[in-house]
Amino acid sequence: MAKYKIKELYIRNSSQEEISSKLRISQPTVSRDIHYFKNIINKRKENFGQYIVEENLKLMLVVDEQIPKVWTLLDDPKLSPKELIKTQDTLMKLMIKKELLQNREIITTRMSQMYSEIVEKEKELKEKEIILEAYRENAKLSWGRLKAAKSDEAVF
Repeated sequence: MAKYKIKELYIRNSSQEEISSKLRISQPTVSRDIHYFKNIINKRKENFGQYIVEENLKLMLVVDEQIPKVWTLLDDPKLSPKELIKTQDTLMKLMIKKELLQNREIITTRMSQMYSEIVEKEKELKEKEIILEAYRENAKLSWGRLKAAKSDEAVF
């Protein structure tokens, strides 16, 4: 429970010291929990496209499972006119939802590809900037410096 309170206060721009005193827990605990949340965010950012695709697939499976059930209901001769209209409406909503999910999957996949391409271009640019800076300073460029420029932390 405290983790969620820490997260809430942190999102509201409270300092670690303020959070610590407000919740009466140690500052290192607050720091650890904030670090934990930041790691989760970074992992989601790295795998965002994959996460969205997986969630989308789950929703599509649910919709695909419901459509045959609705068709079965429509075939029932005992269905009253009012129930028939409701069932037809449900079927239309499911079909629209399925189409939206398919479009969302296409868009998400492309966005994920574009994000990966942008990250790669940023790494290339950073590497070229480091090389140019070293050339201007007439300095030797170490492999470590070049490797640091290409790391994920150097991008964005």
